[in-house]
Amino acid sequence: MITGKLYDVLKWIAIAGLPWLGTTFLAVEAVLTANGFAGIPYAGLVGDLIVVAATALGTLLAVSSATYYKKMQDGEGEGTDE
Repeated sequence: MITGKLYDVLKWIAIAGLPWLGTTFLAVEAVLTANGFAGIPYAGLVGDLIVVAATALGTLLAVSSATYYKKMQDGEGEGTDE
């Protein structure tokens, strides 16, 4: 089980950080290409991998959260936020 603080950091990375990074990366590549500059090599692949990472992290956090709340409902949780 992950701590509450780690969960919060990972949650913000998954819902804000990675999507921002992927969008910014692809936008910069598009602007460069549209203005006649060489594009960023493998930009589409990198953008796709960032989306995959965000989706995987979000899924793992959702499972962790569901497990935590299930244990709390069953009375097995400690109720501490280390």
